[in-house]
Amino acid sequence: MTEMLQEWWRQRLPREQTMLLVGGILFLVFIIVEGIILPTVDRIQQLNRLVTDKERDLEKFAELRKSYEHHHVRLEDIQAKVNRQDDTFSLVAYIEQMTITQNVNHTIAVLRPNNAAPVEGYQETAVELSLKKITLGQIISFLQALESSPYFIRAKQFSMKSRFSDSSFLDVHLIVSSYAPASILTTQTR
Repeated sequence: MTEMLQEWWRQRLPREQTMLLVGGILFLVFIIVEGIILPTVDRIQQLNRLVTDKERDLEKFAELRKSYEHHHVRLEDIQAKVNRQDDTFSLVAYIEQMTITQNVNHTIAVLRPNNAAPVEGYQETAVELSLKKITLGQIISFLQALESSPYFIRAKQFSMKSRFSDSSFLDVHLIVSSYAPASILTTQTR
């Protein structure tokens, strides 16, 4: 077979041999480019896009991890505040003492316990509080004292309106709640 091919090659003119060689080389280059180089370049581009996507995903993951750590620390702080309450803690008495400390006890119009639903594993205690003829500075100071409490206390509802008689004073209504582990409350009710 190789002898037949060699014979066929010798019968061709030098010009035909040159054209066949150039055509063969061009065909070989075409096969190499189309079969090896272009697919490799496409795969590299695809992998580069994938790397970019994964780097973006990694950045999002890092942000989520940071957010999780922040929320986890916050949750531990809240749980520590909730667990700090013992069976002698009374939210009504605590709020009343806080109004005395913040010198707003003379503005109390309403201070009464409010019904609250149990939350999974915790019992919510709520207090309704209305303060009349109070200044903005006093209410801000009172809310800051609530926020910095060693117990987990939060203002669930808050509304305020200026007084018609003197717009420098406000009427404030809020519902304040705290949480205690359910186990503490079951010992209180026995």
